[in-house]
Amino acid sequence: MESSDYFPYEFRIGQKAFLSFIEKYVSERNICVEAPTGFGKTPLIISALLPYCSKGFKIIWAVRTGNETDRPVEELKVINKRLKEGVFGISFRGKKDMCILLRDLEFRNVSHSDAAYICRAYHRDCRYYWGFKRKFKPDMVLHEPLIYSEILSFGMEQGICPYMVERSLLRHASLISLSYNYILDKNIGLPISRTLDFGKCILVVDEAHNLQSAVSNLNYIKITERTIESSLKEIELSEMGKTAFQTVSKILKYFNGEGEAEIDKKEFLRFILGGEDGIVEDLEKIADFIRRKKLGEGRPPRSSTGRICSLLKRLMDNVESEGVRLIRSREEDRLYIELVDMRLSEILGSIWRRFWRCIFCSGTLKPIVGFAEVIGLKDYAERVFPSYFDRSKIRSFILRGVSTRGEELSFDMANRYVKSIVETILAVDVSSAVFSASYRIQDSLASAGLVDLLREAGRPVLVERKAMSGDKARLLLDQFKDMAKRGRKPVLLAVAMGRFAEGADFPGEELELVYLAGIPFERMTLKTRLLIEYYTNLYGGRGRYYAYVVPAIRRASQAVGRVLRSQDDSGIFILGDERYLRREYARLLPDYVLETVRVVDYRSLKFHVERLKT
Repeated sequence: MESSDYFPYEFRIGQKAFLSFIEKYVSERNICVEAPTGFGKTPLIISALLPYCSKGFKIIWAVRTGNETDRPVEELKVINKRLKEGVFGISFRGKKDMCILLRDLEFRNVSHSDAAYICRAYHRDCRYYWGFKRKFKPDMVLHEPLIYSEILSFGMEQGICPYMVERSLLRHASLISLSYNYILDKNIGLPISRTLDFGKCILVVDEAHNLQSAVSNLNYIKITERTIESSLKEIELSEMGKTAFQTVSKILKYFNGEGEAEIDKKEFLRFILGGEDGIVEDLEKIADFIRRKKLGEGRPPRSSTGRICSLLKRLMDNVESEGVRLIRSREEDRLYIELVDMRLSEILGSIWRRFWRCIFCSGTLKPIVGFAEVIGLKDYAERVFPSYFDRSKIRSFILRGVSTRGEELSFDMANRYVKSIVETILAVDVSSAVFSASYRIQDSLASAGLVDLLREAGRPVLVERKAMSGDKARLLLDQFKDMAKRGRKPVLLAVAMGRFAEGADFPGEELELVYLAGIPFERMTLKTRLLIEYYTNLYGGRGRYYAYVVPAIRRASQAVGRVLRSQDDSGIFILGDERYLRREYARLLPDYVLETVRVVDYRSLKFHVERLKT
């Protein structure tokens, strides 16, 4: 059967070329491909790879978060239903999501590491584990692809551990969808790597532009003064050692000082450990004692001492590495110590070589040569597929006279933005989003009256807050969508680095205007400067571009991409910063923006958008 026979939909513009490109090159080399959101990348890639499954290969589909794992499996279900095929696949989730015992014990807000610890502690006495050992046979569930919630429901109905079920199904699945962490972290990914021969697997990395932040977050460790104080209480409670107490107390010295500073790793370890590496083992014993004690009291098994152990061990393993830095940083009024791992190319390059082939896809990979260089990818085919959106339904503007350049937004500049935003939103009269470059910029615009003026004009305003919980964010998103569908034309105020600027979809009339207030660069903190320095040492003159410019424009492109999900959608995009006119920035913007853009003064924007009505 040809790859095109597997594709379950009518082909749209560009999709046959995309399918042919994957089909042609996957047998020869790795692939990097950019295509716009809504293009159909998921079913196209699955269709191109399914013929390899009949030859004994497996597809591992890696996504940014666990919530995104179901989509490839749902597409496989559509393919099976249309072609009467029996290709099996699963979406794989961790113990935090799959453990029924956690629910029985009424543990809430546990981390993935907490869930793993609880599982180890109760493993021998877990009735669901023994239910799996006694009752489960793969034939019970192999009749169709399964998303994680279906595996969970099956386990709950049968009294069988859902996590053990999905692990046993890995051998039977032709497609396995999971989060990045199972590929990027060898410890988290042990159940996968021990079961599957990666040399017979094709890895698909979806939304691959997120790899840099995913690796950084995975290897990041942060210690606050509160962490130290909590650890000292744990040590006293354990009654296991005066030396351990003195060791942890020494870390407080590094919180002395006013601002950011890099800490010498060797000097830090020498001062803290005094040449006695056995102290770390003592701290690990204390951490385990605390975890067992908390678990016995029905509390999540967390230990601040364990977190300090992780920091010390990571430093000891990477004391000679230039890509791993120890920094004292400041966030608002709080100082903290953070371990930062910048070795993206070094870490990822070794991972890709384990697979038979790797495919990286996203709507924002440009420049692909730079993307491949930064993630350590060699021998690849690349292509950028143009968007299929109707240009007659799109209007884009880059504004002169406004910019978020600098450490603070001046009173005058904030007022320019507020005037421009309010006039534009009221003139267009559609559901709108204002994505600010940062929370600092968003707060400055609010202080200059943005929220009050919009509400006084009768527009509902919903605001993304810093550190907003996932539940509150989902509620806010649902409220916005509901208001938009009822014609209330709400305004969403969010940040271009936040969850709404990338993770949310707004089809049709749910969102028709995006105003970008500034360019979402990382703050020029010590950590940012060290990353630029490290990349400059690796890539020469391209270092700052790769480390600082490209990620910012990708965030901006993701933000404007929330509007267009199909060929029928229309959108107005306001790029509110004259720095978007710089060639090195502009060439990274989406094609539908570049092909429809007009450069106007911020004071005349109202005139231009009012003309759109006619």
